[in-house]
Amino acid sequence: MSSPNDHIELFLDHYYKRPIPPGYAVLVKGRWGAGKTWFMKRSLAQLERDGGKVLHVSLNGITSVDAIEGEIFRLLHPVLASKGMALAGKVLKGLLRATIKVDLDGNGRDDASVAPQLPEIKIPDYLTNTEGFVLVFDDIERCSIPIAELLGYINHFVEHSDLKVILVANEDEIIRQEEIESATDRREHRAYLRIKEKLIGKTFEIEPEIDAAARAFVGEFADGPAKKFFKQNDDRIREVFAESKYQNLRHLRLALFDLEDLLNHLAPDIRDSSAVVAELISRYLALSFEIKSGSMVPGDIRDLSRDGYLRSLANDEGARGHYARVSKKYSGIDFVDEPVSNELWVAIFDKGVVDVNAIEQSIRNSRYFSSEQQPSWVRLWHASSLTDEEISELLPQVAHELKNGLYTRAGEVMHASCVLFWLSDLEIHKESRREILDTAKLQLDRLRAVGRLSLDQDVLRNISMGAGYGGLGFHDRGSLEYRELVAHWSNSAEAERIDQFPRRSEELLTLMNTDSGAFYRALVVTNDGDSRFYDTPLLKFIAPSSFVDQYLAIAPSDKQRVGMTFRRRYEFESSNRMLVSEAIWLGQVSELLKARAANLRGTMVANNLVDLAKLMADAKTALESMEEVGGRTDAGADAARAETNGRK
Repeated sequence: MSSPNDHIELFLDHYYKRPIPPGYAVLVKGRWGAGKTWFMKRSLAQLERDGGKVLHVSLNGITSVDAIEGEIFRLLHPVLASKGMALAGKVLKGLLRATIKVDLDGNGRDDASVAPQLPEIKIPDYLTNTEGFVLVFDDIERCSIPIAELLGYINHFVEHSDLKVILVANEDEIIRQEEIESATDRREHRAYLRIKEKLIGKTFEIEPEIDAAARAFVGEFADGPAKKFFKQNDDRIREVFAESKYQNLRHLRLALFDLEDLLNHLAPDIRDSSAVVAELISRYLALSFEIKSGSMVPGDIRDLSRDGYLRSLANDEGARGHYARVSKKYSGIDFVDEPVSNELWVAIFDKGVVDVNAIEQSIRNSRYFSSEQQPSWVRLWHASSLTDEEISELLPQVAHELKNGLYTRAGEVMHASCVLFWLSDLEIHKESRREILDTAKLQLDRLRAVGRLSLDQDVLRNISMGAGYGGLGFHDRGSLEYRELVAHWSNSAEAERIDQFPRRSEELLTLMNTDSGAFYRALVVTNDGDSRFYDTPLLKFIAPSSFVDQYLAIAPSDKQRVGMTFRRRYEFESSNRMLVSEAIWLGQVSELLKARAANLRGTMVANNLVDLAKLMADAKTALESMEEVGGRTDAGADAARAETNGRK
């Protein structure tokens, strides 16, 4: 199969084999990610198989000529250049100069014979034989040496050492950088082009070789599921790459390596579905290309959904910017009905979180895994992919399950309700939206009564960012009924949380006795991700005498940690506004601590009690000052709880 770069390979093969030094360098240029380095490594590998000798020097991050010399020395003599060879530091410059015979000092003489400051060391012939060497300087545009100085240095290898030299660069970036640096000094403008004319005799531009590159990248993987899947989907990989139009082979290689781990860890039943695997590969590559190119940020993935599709039809500006553009570009990918939810994609690309269990659940709830084992609401969620007969069978089941309280999670109630909202609008379901909403509210209240709303707190917390449930986004998002149902869920979940305060407070009291460190972390803002009650007024539900008795029973080291808890808990005004109702409790406990201390006067325990009593009195004062300036209290939440209980 012919390659768009065959002519470059033919020329370089001739260039390598020329018996007489050509007296000029060759420039191989191309955009970042076009495959320049990959192409050159392949070409140089063939040269080495043919008996040629190569020095391939990357200038990425190089800041001085000395650093280049050090890299050349390392490539020539890796043993001498190792950290364990003290000789290297003494002979590096002399050996390098003897090897390449370059006038580094500009005195017109080969420096190999003019280094009196270095010890005279006889260099073996096998270390100084450079006949047939090809010297390749890669990443020219990433070198920090001024371009004029760098090219002047490289020119010595061509003119004085009679070496064959190849430069590999993103020439557009070199010119762009030079224009920026020369903005205030027009005399140096175009220095690169001026020196290039003298140094470079032939210029070639690399075109991405997707066929060969993809095969080479896949060949780098160890045998396993991912490698098999990549081979099976070779055509699709090349198609998505071409549709992206970014032509960046580096991005393709990175995406494949990132995807390998996910594919290798999927459950066997999912790996057995060739359709699912093909969709995963296609979507991952498309999203990765868009994000790595800077055309999207991970959060924009949320627009690639059914909501984005509907908004694009309504000429929503944000949707036109993402959904319409990306869905048009990747014609073979249906971003509306996908096997992995958008929130999981966001977590993967934004935070590096690859939750295999959640991904598998999302896939199993997708149309690609449709089966009788899926819940009826999951199958009906995909109604647009079902026949009317299948919908007629599933719809009564879902309506029955919702009305009769057969759902045990708030996310299931939300999905069933939203699917029915959608089908009601299409006149497929005969209930009105209001009837569906009232039924759903009753079921959320039922779940609250048995304390199950808290199971889906993460979904509720992230719902404003497009979170769904079970790997599926909610239908009808944004409608008045949807927002009212979410508000009811939120209010009911908060009421459930408040209802649990007394039980939680007892758990805290036990925790103070069994694990004072966990007691501290639960009540104070920390960096370990706990701090679950730092702004929740739970302590007021503990009987003051029970708290003091428990405090007296714990070890001295635990008493110190409890004291630190109360020193740190009330440091921040933002959380103190939520804790104002603990002020009365703090005052009561403080007085009780002082009374107990009076009875134990003359002991270390009495001193501990006095110290804690003062900390609590100070905290009480801080909270009361918040109340005096109109700080927020939890009275509103208590009133809402009372009102809710009154309706039950």
